[in-house]
Amino acid sequence: MLSQWIECSDCKGKMKFSKYGLRGLGFKVCVTCGCGDRYIDSCPMIGTGYEINRRLVFVFRLLGIGIHGINLFFGLMELTTGFNIKVYYEILEHIKIAVKSVFAIVQRKAIDEERQKNAENGQGEDLTVSGDGSWAWVHFARRHLMCSYYRACDYRKKITDAIGFAAWYETHKENCSANHEGSAGKMEVSGVVKMFLRSLEKFGVRYGFYIGDGDSKTFKMLLDTHPYGENIIVKKLECVLHVAKRIFKRASDAKKILTQRRKTEAAKNKPKTKRTTGKKGSAPKLVAKKKKVAIKKEKTADLTIKLMKELSRNYSLAVQRNKDSVEGMRNEIWAGYYHKISTDCNPQHTYCPESWCKYKKASANNTLGQFKHPPALATDVQEVLKPIYDDLTKTELLERCLGGNTQNNNECFNSTVWSMAPKHIYNGKKVVKTACLIAASIFNEGFRPVLKMMEVMNIGIGETGVAYVSKHDQERIIRENRRSTNASKESRTKRRQDKLDENALLEQSEGIDESGTEESIAHSNAHGMRPLKYYHVIPERDTPANCPICMEQLRTGTDRERYGWRYVCNNHQQRIRFAPTDNTFLSKARLKGGMTADKIIRIIHKWLRREPLITAQADLSISAETAIAWYGYCRDVACTIAWHDFVPLGGAQDVVEVDESHLFKRKHNVGRLNSWRHIWVLGGISRTTKKVFGIIVERRDADTLLPILQQCIDGDSYICTDCWNAYNDCHMVFNGHGNVNHSENFINPPREEPPIWMPAGRFSNECLDWNWNGNPPAAGLQPFRIHTQHIERAWRDLKSHIKSSSSLDIASQYLGEWMYRINILGDLTTEKGQYERLIKYFNILTSILYDIININDLI
Repeated sequence: MLSQWIECSDCKGKMKFSKYGLRGLGFKVCVTCGCGDRYIDSCPMIGTGYEINRRLVFVFRLLGIGIHGINLFFGLMELTTGFNIKVYYEILEHIKIAVKSVFAIVQRKAIDEERQKNAENGQGEDLTVSGDGSWAWVHFARRHLMCSYYRACDYRKKITDAIGFAAWYETHKENCSANHEGSAGKMEVSGVVKMFLRSLEKFGVRYGFYIGDGDSKTFKMLLDTHPYGENIIVKKLECVLHVAKRIFKRASDAKKILTQRRKTEAAKNKPKTKRTTGKKGSAPKLVAKKKKVAIKKEKTADLTIKLMKELSRNYSLAVQRNKDSVEGMRNEIWAGYYHKISTDCNPQHTYCPESWCKYKKASANNTLGQFKHPPALATDVQEVLKPIYDDLTKTELLERCLGGNTQNNNECFNSTVWSMAPKHIYNGKKVVKTACLIAASIFNEGFRPVLKMMEVMNIGIGETGVAYVSKHDQERIIRENRRSTNASKESRTKRRQDKLDENALLEQSEGIDESGTEESIAHSNAHGMRPLKYYHVIPERDTPANCPICMEQLRTGTDRERYGWRYVCNNHQQRIRFAPTDNTFLSKARLKGGMTADKIIRIIHKWLRREPLITAQADLSISAETAIAWYGYCRDVACTIAWHDFVPLGGAQDVVEVDESHLFKRKHNVGRLNSWRHIWVLGGISRTTKKVFGIIVERRDADTLLPILQQCIDGDSYICTDCWNAYNDCHMVFNGHGNVNHSENFINPPREEPPIWMPAGRFSNECLDWNWNGNPPAAGLQPFRIHTQHIERAWRDLKSHIKSSSSLDIASQYLGEWMYRINILGDLTTEKGQYERLIKYFNILTSILYDIININDLI
């Protein structure tokens, strides 16, 4: 276009523009006129290379995208053919040099700042460092910048023998990325020791304190190496969060031992039976010993996952609140333990602070008479927890926790590194090292060092880049300040809990004790009640309700056996209690035995996902009879929903395919005869909405089929059938009827012949044959063919889930389930929405779920 409007100032001739010497995104513009050819660079040059290529590779490297991603972007955006791998790595080498020089400045500044902080706090010249290893993908066996695997070495081993590889490796050794020999577990150890050994020579400082994550191998190697001589010993500090995890880990191990001990004691105390001899010739009788009268015991708390998490969190908070005092740490840690074992008869709150201890607050407010302790830890739980607290409150350990140090900064830095060198993609040593240097610079100084790196690489920096960096750093500070507030932390905690409640139906229950204790059953019931409350199947505890007899408002009371609470009415001679599950589908379920609320929720979910019965039986540890009963119950609900919400198929612009089929046939007349072997199923499917219906019919004559079709299909619809005589009068009932002779072909007319041409707008696009490539004989016509392929495919899907059956009732259930999954679930895109629809109908249809539904009565 420009060549038509521009002419040469010298020869006054037309000018032509063409692209020449394309390299990446850079090229030369060739200007041709009467004066000859002249060349103009498309962008500034850096030596013999184009600046745009260096800028592009650097920016994509910040995004964690390598050469293959760049070339993919170029190709699909129709920009250029992409980079040559040699050119790419040459640019990467320039980036590495620039990044390394800028990082040296940033690192020196960080050391000077640390020295200044130590001087201000009177901590001496020795610096405190925190070391942590971070894996890339396990197969790459890399930690820090140490690697025991390199693709070139691996490939060379495969194509040469041992002698040839040894000769090749001598020339390759200096450039090899695999700079570690030994086990993968030693990489972190070797990397930390190397950093300590070079600190004096490279930076002129000593690392006197090392914050570790509990890995004793690393610190032991530091002590054995003596990086600063035998007279100077590196001291270890503990990461508070990793120490707090030890309570959870050791308590989990203790719980396993405790559970086994309880099972053993229960087996010993199980009532035994003895044999007595009856009359002569009769079989021996089993006479059980008389049961002893159970003595009511005080309710106690068990060692649950929730409790172990709470103990771990309390330990961490106790250390961080008293990070300058060993004695303060010890007292508050033990305060958490004694607080949990306190009872009304024996309160033990000597060490408890008033900030979180409700007993101390009640004492300060003179309301101890109204205070009641929650259930204390069981005696056997106290016995296994006390040794753990003894070990984790030793002076040596707490002294290493002074300062409340954590490795959160290490984790944050690691995530920054792997955002530039993604873990799921293989990256060489050069790429990972460059990512580490850039990440360290950004971690220390924000995005300002990035501009300096670009300046060192001779990449131009404009006002837009400077403004973006300034805005990015400012927004990051504002965002982190906001996230560090207590309100933000509480909000994140609430969102996580809400998400857990929403997805409770998809989670596997954790920590459910299979010993059959009351505590484990209560925990399982509470876990299963969560999604039911979320979907408003059962009420929350604070939901008001009235007594159905006296209409007075009910109060709530504690129910220790099943749900944790219940409604109570005291306005009668005998107190009346109402469970929260009354008038719901759980009212007839036995939730005190093995089939808890949690298992009911999970088996409904498994049915929804069409998991086999045997899988549900194994995963939930239930009997085959229970699994079959609940799967049948779910089919009853689905069948009821399907017909309750059924709307006649079709419409003025729709085509409905109709066919009849056997649900079960004996192949070659071999196999068991079914009681309903002569019963047929009539069904149809809409080509537009893909919704279906299916009804069992005793006869296939016109008097039987036509009334059903009139009930299930809109009269304005066009229907397609086979040539069965019962369909001959369909044209009198519906707005058009076409048939196909299956003895000759399955499509009318066949694919190789021209279609039936219908006026435009007669049918929706889903009903037409768009596979026909020919032109219509006249304008305003669209191709159409008569067939029943869609309903035949729907029959196949139905029969794949009915392997065999000998009951008409079960057959009608499967038909209802088939309609429900296509008509109802087909409109819901998410599994959450599908489950919500099903679980709500469970509650609404409680009154009719326990009776077999006669489908023919519903239509």
